[in-house]
Amino acid sequence: MNRRTIAMIGAAGLLAAFCAAALLYERRETAQIDAQSARHNSPPFVRDGAPALGPEDARVVLVEFFDPG
Repeated sequence: MNRRTIAMIGAAGLLAAFCAAALLYERRETAQIDAQSARHNSPPFVRDGAPALGPEDARVVLVEFFDPG
């Protein structure tokens, strides 16, 4: 192999590593933002003593509002 081939393979490897790291970083940041958003948004909707079904750490929470008037 000549130097040019080795340099191209090295550059392609570095580019692939950078893309993989960027993708993993973005996924981690999105998961953290979703977790923070869920923690900050749920208390106004979930009242103490309100009936609830399912696990408390569910990714999705459905809230039903009832207006008798």
